[in-house]
Amino acid sequence: SAVLATLFFPRSRRLGNMLVLDAARRTDEEGEEVVLPPLRRVVGPYWPMMAFVTYPLILGVSGMVLWRVFLKPEGGISGHVPLFLTWAAMTVSLVVALFFTACGDPGILVRVGNVASAERGACRWEERSLSYRPRRAAYDTDCGVVVEEFDHVCPWTGTAIGKKNMPAFQAFLCALFSTLALDVVLLTVLGTDMGEGAFSKSGM
Repeated sequence: SAVLATLFFPRSRRLGNMLVLDAARRTDEEGEEVVLPPLRRVVGPYWPMMAFVTYPLILGVSGMVLWRVFLKPEGGISGHVPLFLTWAAMTVSLVVALFFTACGDPGILVRVGNVASAERGACRWEERSLSYRPRRAAYDTDCGVVVEEFDHVCPWTGTAIGKKNMPAFQAFLCALFSTLALDVVLLTVLGTDMGEGAFSKSGM
């Protein structure tokens, strides 16, 4: 993953095990470049899974549906325009939802080494990150960062799921299951010549 990160994201900055692709930056007193919130584009430690498994699976199945159903010589898109537009919109929404889940900030919290005594009741010291964290935040060993309202790490999206990318993740799940169901129906009903032959014989 480190070698791939160097090849694909040479300008990224590592934050724990996360790769920050786009964020505000400043130079600290020691001359080191430090990333600052907001973190606009971040990928998780399992981003190769997302890039080389999840996206190819989605695009591969979508390509199969497009070829077998909508690009057939007979009928094709012209015979199923409303169905094609519905399928295309659902497929695009799936791809977009995955992007915002996988490349969005899950809710990474910056390191806080000292808090006011009045706030210590609402925070806990996290030894692994050497930082105070809110009670609903958690340190994830896979990502190496504290994530606000951390839920889990999803290898299919390659990143942690937390407060900030949870809506995109829920949209991704809804789009995934609905698009997959539609793909199965399209391939079963319209994508096989056997099915068409059976319908034609029954009509005779």
